[in-house]
Amino acid sequence: MIKIRDILLILVIGCVFVSACTSPNQNSAPKTTITQTASPVATTQIIANPNPQINLTIPVTSQSIPVTTVFSTIAPQPENSKIIIDETFSLISGERNSAKIYSFKDYGLEFLKPKDTFIISVDSAKPINILVTDAAGKARFNGVTPVWEKQPTSKTTDTRLYGYSYPGIWYVQKADEVFHKDLLLKIDRADSYYLILDPQTIVEQVSELGIWQTKQNSFNAQVKVNQVLNPQSLDILPKSPYIIEDTTAIYSAYRDGFKEYPLEDYGLTYLYSGDTFRLSINGEKPVNVFVLDVNEEEKFDNINPVYEMQPAKGDMGSQYGYTYDGISPLVKEDNVVKKDITFTVKKTGKYFIVIDQRFADPYSKDISFFKADVKLSKI
Repeated sequence: MIKIRDILLILVIGCVFVSACTSPNQNSAPKTTITQTASPVATTQIIANPNPQINLTIPVTSQSIPVTTVFSTIAPQPENSKIIIDETFSLISGERNSAKIYSFKDYGLEFLKPKDTFIISVDSAKPINILVTDAAGKARFNGVTPVWEKQPTSKTTDTRLYGYSYPGIWYVQKADEVFHKDLLLKIDRADSYYLILDPQTIVEQVSELGIWQTKQNSFNAQVKVNQVLNPQSLDILPKSPYIIEDTTAIYSAYRDGFKEYPLEDYGLTYLYSGDTFRLSINGEKPVNVFVLDVNEEEKFDNINPVYEMQPAKGDMGSQYGYTYDGISPLVKEDNVVKKDITFTVKKTGKYFIVIDQRFADPYSKDISFFKADVKLSKI
């Protein structure tokens, strides 16, 4: 007699057999595979990240091939500029024909428009002049000899500073004797423009048997031009922790002119009584350093220094230095190569820093340029 328990056992075995006959083929993809569709759909998968505060995601496309590319959901900072020119080249000191000339047209910018903005960055082994001019200025360039003289007024004051004039050449931007500099170029009229890097004002000479002979040496320079894509940005040029941070050129022998920094050009309309500053000089040749108020600065250009014994200063005995009769500088330091100068303003007013390089190594048998770094910070 068949028992009810045996009947139930037979039924269970039958169900298992039927289920096995209808299971998928063992060679097909595992159940975790996403079935491919005619139109792939992207889903988002959160993955582990060592930094719990940053969630990274990968887009997983619904297809049978594994996706390995990982993308971050954190949007990168928008690009504020794009590189137009990035090049290193060779120039010849004192040689106009070796000047490097770039046409913006060659880089897809046939006409620059008002408000177009660029950053021109130059690093050069020797000091070169930089001009941005139009087609007429570029055409005149080979026939013009630069003149070292007082230039039109500075950025914010009526002070006329020494520099190079290019007679008959109009320019939208110019910088003289540049070793390293970032220049902001803003276009205010539509036109075709050219960037010129000019080494012809590098005067290098050597004395042989009492005869001065000009040297022409090749050297490398690098230029990078970035077009600013959002010229409304307030932070276009890199910010410096210093009020002034400049690399200037020093002649190793006497030459008319000196380097002048009107502090008003650097945002200091007035220095106030009690303000304290640190002026750092680091040069390859000695210079004379001054801090002058506006009245003393006006007299400075007409003074001929005399090299003679100076009065004792502090614990220092009398020693030779330069006498600048007719001015009373807030700061005066002679033959500075490397020095940090701390000074405190005694009288509120407009001030200038003057770097007088005219007497750097005046008895040298070589005439050449050397670098001096100038930095000013408020304490």
